[in-house]
Amino acid sequence: MSDKLVLYGAGRFGVFAALVLFAAGEAPFCFCDKKTSGYNEPITELPIISPQTLKSDYPNSKIIITAFMQTHVDEINMDLEALGIDRSKVSQFYSLHDTIMHNDELINYISRNDTYLDQVIPSITILSSVLKNDLEIKGDILRLKEFYFPYNKRAYCLFRELVITLLTYLSGISFTRKNIGIVDSLIERHSYLLDDVDVPMMINRNDVVIDAGAWIGDFSLLAAKGFGAKVYAFEPSNANYEELLRTIAINGCDDKIIAIKSGLGKCAAQSQLKFDWNGSRISDQGDELITVTTIDDFVTEKQIDRVDFIKADIEGYEREMIIGATKTLCKFAPKLSLCSYHLWDDPVVLRELISKANPAYKFEQRVNMLFAWA
Repeated sequence: MSDKLVLYGAGRFGVFAALVLFAAGEAPFCFCDKKTSGYNEPITELPIISPQTLKSDYPNSKIIITAFMQTHVDEINMDLEALGIDRSKVSQFYSLHDTIMHNDELINYISRNDTYLDQVIPSITILSSVLKNDLEIKGDILRLKEFYFPYNKRAYCLFRELVITLLTYLSGISFTRKNIGIVDSLIERHSYLLDDVDVPMMINRNDVVIDAGAWIGDFSLLAAKGFGAKVYAFEPSNANYEELLRTIAINGCDDKIIAIKSGLGKCAAQSQLKFDWNGSRISDQGDELITVTTIDDFVTEKQIDRVDFIKADIEGYEREMIIGATKTLCKFAPKLSLCSYHLWDDPVVLRELISKANPAYKFEQRVNMLFAWA
């Protein structure tokens, strides 16, 4: 029975752990959970056994604890001790302590932002479960495996913002509805990619990608360095643009990511950019003068002969961007991955605008994302 791999804890993090282990070729045999034993876990379809069954039928199994709240981990350890389970057979899917305690900067990062522990800690926890020793901060650079980012000590939401699309990629799991659903639920963010047969919202090698609202270049870097695309990264704000340039430079992606200091809208203009704690948005009451162009004008000016994928997270300006991309949508029919939660009627309005530009488009609305393809 020693060849059995049992995951103790059938909650959301346990399911995520199972997905990662399946992707790594180390298939779990079952879950163990005293609250839901006797059922099959619906996403992975693995059976859930009770602690008593674990002790009687699989006493020599390898056990991985898949809770991430320390109180739950302590409770499971007490259960295993009461069962007389050999402790040498027990490990954790992640160890937040082992991941951060060797790095003073991570410790300081967490202590500085203790007001936001409910948002920051889960992000670091889940990243540490996948990256282990490949998560580190050295000086002002954050490394996640082969991806490098400027480390901004002022941005408490850094890990949370990076986590979903990049985490799924780094985990090795596929971007299916099932998998993305469980990863989404862990952080309550959204993925820009989805890889089901009827919704192939993925980036292919040598694709031409427009990243609207590039921020510090997280999605641009994944598209270029992870998938081999050429990316036009639009970021209008001074601070974010400088960080975007740093991301490009420290990853050696100058030939793959072209940074454009501009917003995207329905017409070329100058506008004000308003900053708030949650990011930046174009507003007449803003305090930074920025340039806004259109996708159609940019494509024509740069003589771009195809556009394959457009990702947009631009704080409610997605509909303005679509109006300014009418010719591009009609001519090239790029895949569209659009945030649709900034304005209450975005899911309806964005569909109407896209269909008006190109009636061939089909749609899938996720919780926070509208995917469109032709």
